[in-house]
Order: sequence, then C-alpha cells, then structure tokens
Amino acid sequence: MIGSAEVEGAEVANVERVVAGMKAGFRACYNRGLVADPTSHGRIKIILTVGSQGEVIAARAEPVGALPDEITGCLVRRGQMANFVAPEPAGSQATISFPLTLRLDDVGPDFR
Repeated sequence: MIGSAEVEGAEVANVERVVAGMKAGFRACYNRGLVADPTSHGRIKIILTVGSQGEVIAARAEPVGALPDEITGCLVRRGQMANFVAPEPAGSQATISFPLTLRLDDVGPDFR
C-alpha cells in the first residue's frame, strides 16, 4: 500500500495523483524481486526532490525489513521517472516522501 504523501518546501498540486499512478510500477518492481527472493517483504519510504519544472532531480529510499537492493533500486528508479506539476511559487523546489508497505498475502503481492 502506498501511504499518504508528505510535501515539504513548495506546493505541488498533483502529488496524490502522480504517486497513485506509480502503484503499477512499484508492484512490478516487487514482483520481479519476488522471483529472486520469495521471502522479500518490508516497508520503504521513497523520498523525491522535485525541481522547478516538476521533474524529479533526486530520489532515494529508506527501507525497513527484508527488502533486497534489487527491489529498493527498482523502486527508486520508478520514482525518478515521475513528473509533477511545477512547484509553486515558480522557481522553487519541493521534497515529496511517502511510505510503501510490500508484503505477499494470500492472493499475491499487495501494498498494505
């Protein structure tokens, strides 16, 4: 499950929509990681720095639990591909962070 996004710095109008749109990509990262290690699970916080044009200029992750580097790296790369509405006021930057919980439940990978 993708938790609520927090924004620091400038205001970004479409944060929740863009973050929600990343769910399929995050799920694909987790599914690929499960092939290599079916016991992978955990929580991770994704932190994105958004530049003045809405582009992600930096991305990093803070994992907790049994998440291998393959999954963590994939999640960060997915975050780097995001595009947001340019932060307001014009010319400013914002930091967006949100938690993910990755676990395998009865029906397959789920974000809870």
